[in-house]
Amino acid sequence: GYDYYIYIWVDIKGYYNTNDLREVKLSADKSCIGPSKEFDAFYAYTTVHCEQNTVIEPITLKRPFALINFSATGLEDVQIQFDAPDCMNLKTGELSIVLTHKYTVSKISDGIITAFDYVFAPDGGTEMDYSFMIGPGGEEKIIKVPVYRNRRTNIIYNAN
Repeated sequence: GYDYYIYIWVDIKGYYNTNDLREVKLSADKSCIGPSKEFDAFYAYTTVHCEQNTVIEPITLKRPFALINFSATGLEDVQIQFDAPDCMNLKTGELSIVLTHKYTVSKISDGIITAFDYVFAPDGGTEMDYSFMIGPGGEEKIIKVPVYRNRRTNIIYNAN
């Protein structure tokens, strides 16, 4: 029989470099551009030993990211900044290549600022520093944010 190593990566827009599926990276021209649902993706890795007439079990795709939702009221705009891994080894789950993500989000018509980010997260979870600057030259808030693969963390800030 033979052993086959199966790597699967599925994303909508091709925002990730998948030339080597053992290590998927956020494409260099796509980092730090702010929130977009188009960054969502799914992956799987499995080993299959095949003999003649082997039936392969279904493979379940998993989301490699934590989703961080940010909302604020009573502000005109917020500058968001955080460091996060932008590369994942699909076989081991190891994360690497930490980049700084930085962008500004303005309030929408109902006076609420909303942003979200997909962040590569380790299987067992971790904490990361998430910083937001209130207004131009304003006060910086830094908080510890829990990030777990395939889970959502909500950050709510009320300036009123």
